[in-house]
Amino acid sequence: MIHIENLTKIYGSCRAVDNISVDVKRGEFIGVLGASGAGKTTFLRCINRLVEPTSGRINLNGGKDVMKCGSKELLDVRKKVGMIFQQFGLLKRLSVLDNVLTGKLGYISPWNAICGFNDEHIEEAYKALESVELEDKALERASNLSGGQQQRVAIARVLVQNPEIVLADEPVASLDPYSANTVMKYLKKINKERGITILSTLHQVDYATTYTDRIMGMSKGRVIFDGSSSAVKDDVVERIYGVKHQTYCGEAEVECLC
Repeated sequence: MIHIENLTKIYGSCRAVDNISVDVKRGEFIGVLGASGAGKTTFLRCINRLVEPTSGRINLNGGKDVMKCGSKELLDVRKKVGMIFQQFGLLKRLSVLDNVLTGKLGYISPWNAICGFNDEHIEEAYKALESVELEDKALERASNLSGGQQQRVAIARVLVQNPEIVLADEPVASLDPYSANTVMKYLKKINKERGITILSTLHQVDYATTYTDRIMGMSKGRVIFDGSSSAVKDDVVERIYGVKHQTYCGEAEVECLC
């Protein structure tokens, strides 16, 4: 599904991503852990070239090396690679429904975008909102929603892209524990029910071990651990963060989706 070879990103004298090679199987849910400055976000954004890598090779679904894609080819790549951001990336003045519909912009012409979305697109957006149980908020302004609800709207927006891969950059970092667990459960839900491959950068070890299948630990731009979530014990956490496990514990005790 994803083949990354010798991926490197250099800023001046800093190797933010240092010669990373990794393969990701279809349908995996991978948590990328590491302290601030470890290179997690830069690595994630290099995959779809939101950050331009310095060197390396990136193949998605056996296709052309993303590093060699021109602007039009890169747009086609990004249609199938959804992105979820820490600060949601919503247009606050628009309705929830309109925000979800923006996920379709890559599939329609500029003229159709000006004229409005058709009934099929609107129905698809409502179904995406149903997937995150926010269909009753469809006509509300996005600014009226809580942080957790806004991130669920962002998930719905990604779903209407029909992505094969979702890159989630610290999707719960700005949320309270209850909302964070709810968002993580919805990410797990779309991973399992739709077979979407997810890579998510996270700070909280407990969220990673609870919701992901596999964990990559980063330090100083390099992957220093890559294994099953169940294999992440205190010694692994100390290697990744340089501190004891409890320092990076999150609360992962929410039982219901709401």
